[in-house]
Amino acid sequence: FNWPCALKVTERMLQPEDRPLANGIFNSGTALGALIAPVVVTVLTLHYGWRSAFYFTGALGLVWIGLWFLLVRGRSAMMAGAPVDVRQVPRILGRIAMKRDFWLLATSAVVVNSVSYFLADWIPLYLKTERGFGFGSGNVLSMLVYGGMDAGNLVVGLFVRRQVRRGSTVGAARNRALLVSCGLMTSAIAVGLVPSRYAALGLLILTAIGVAGFLVIYLTLVQDLDPLH
Repeated sequence: FNWPCALKVTERMLQPEDRPLANGIFNSGTALGALIAPVVVTVLTLHYGWRSAFYFTGALGLVWIGLWFLLVRGRSAMMAGAPVDVRQVPRILGRIAMKRDFWLLATSAVVVNSVSYFLADWIPLYLKTERGFGFGSGNVLSMLVYGGMDAGNLVVGLFVRRQVRRGSTVGAARNRALLVSCGLMTSAIAVGLVPSRYAALGLLILTAIGVAGFLVIYLTLVQDLDPLH
């Protein structure tokens, strides 16, 4: 629910050259959550029991809803979409499904999102079981990988905006950012080959930066697929 709504907000409020950075900012929330959740959940669980972690995160969600309504007050007309008759929905969906770009983006989503979630879930276990780090050090070092994802989210957006301000078209700037991101993702190939566990960690950080950068451009391209809807 968050991603479709957030994409529509950034699409309607920002110019094309600013959307990658905005998308990177809201998308970095997932990596930031993975970065701080182990610490917060551990502290709450040890002091107040495991249920407290759920109460705390749920309460934060309620607070954010209130803040969101305050922030968008008076901007509903700007963010409102075009009214659609429910009987037209099948026709609209069929038209989108006929687009070649839709299937390219759908394939990218399946592949790269899978890699992103796999990295988020697998990194701590890999560092402990395959690279010999202890429980504490493995958890701490895995935060560097999540920090790489946050960096990728932000750096790619800044890169696109800077390129456009230097005279590049939005499309060309996105393509360059996508190419660099794909290059960084190939760092994963060498992770299992290098003997040094710290070198492997560095390669995982580069991979995370590339994955996050790719996802930012992917989200921006989704916005262009059918701006009206």
